[in-house]
Formats: sequence, structure tokens, C-alpha cells
Amino acid sequence: MLFRLKKGAREAAAGKPRRSPHEGSAQRFQRMVGFSFRFCYGESFGWESMKRFARAVVFIAVAYLPALFGSQFLPGPWYEALRKPAWTPPGWIFGPVWTLLYLMIGIAGFLAWEKGGPGGRFRPFAVYGLQLLANALWSWLFFGLHRPGLALTDLVLLWLLLLVNIALFAGRSKAAAWLLAPYLGWITFAGALNLAVFRLN
Repeated sequence: MLFRLKKGAREAAAGKPRRSPHEGSAQRFQRMVGFSFRFCYGESFGWESMKRFARAVVFIAVAYLPALFGSQFLPGPWYEALRKPAWTPPGWIFGPVWTLLYLMIGIAGFLAWEKGGPGGRFRPFAVYGLQLLANALWSWLFFGLHRPGLALTDLVLLWLLLLVNIALFAGRSKAAAWLLAPYLGWITFAGALNLAVFRLN
């Protein structure tokens, strides 16, 4: 008991707030979340921070919309029967890669939205939306309509839109631009694979 009193006196002298022995679980949780947020972002967990967190969640959810749309068009027997180049990766690798890429796309959009930049938000986010739309259309064109040629055209358009998107994001957030770089690399590889399949069939 004497030790606790001395410890409380030392904390009071150091300006540290004393914890109440009757502190409820809600208060402890709020204090824990506040500490975690300050540790990650260097600021208090207040209303503005909650709004930022909500915007981040929205951007990540929007980035996964092409995956949700594309999940309606699965490869199936038609794709299995196609002739493919020897360097075609195994089918199981596409899911994990795209899961990570969509997460990075969402975070990139959030970071670019939060940062200021020349010309406002309209141009960079109009292009951001268009490249997500082109991304979603590829699954429909390739697996849905069975048109590798049209799908390749869509990938070329997506590649160009993504290049412009990276350039526009770079003016707002370097981190956002770099987060889109792996996406550009994967689209380049996917385009080469699409072209090879188109030529072989």
C-alpha cells in the first residue's frame, strides 16, 4: 500500500495522470486505442482521426470492387482448353497477388486524397476511377465474352491510364505513386500473357 502511494506521488510529480482503480473496461479500451493511434500516426485519436480512418476503409473497399465484379466471370473449361505459353504462372498465384495489389491501390488512393496538390482532386481521381473501371472490364471481356483480343485492348488502355494515374498521384503523394508501381508491373506482365494467349489461339 505504501509502495502504491509513493508511486502515485512520483507520477503526480512527473505530470502523469493517475489511473483510477475503478476505471471501467470502456475507459481502458479508449486509452489503449488512443495510444495505438498515436503510436502509428503521431496524433490523438479524436473525431478527425476517426473520419480519416473511415475514409481509408472506403478507399480500400472501392479498390476491391473490380475483384467483386470480376469474381462473376471465372476461368472455367474454356480457359483451361486454351493454349498458353510455358511461362504462365499457376492459377493459385493470381488470388493472393491481386488481394495485395487491391489493398495497395486503396491505400494509394487514400494517401493521395489526404495530400494537397496542384489542380485539385478531380483529374487524379477521375483517372483513378477510370483505371479501376478498365480493371473490372477485363474479366468480363476475357472470361465472360471469351474475347482475348478485346481484353488485350482493355489492358493497353488500363496500362496507359495507370501510367497517367501514377504521374498525377506523384504530384500529391510520392508514397501513393510508389504504391501503384507494383500494380503497373503486374499489369505489364498480364498484358504480355494476354498477348501470348491471343497469338496462340
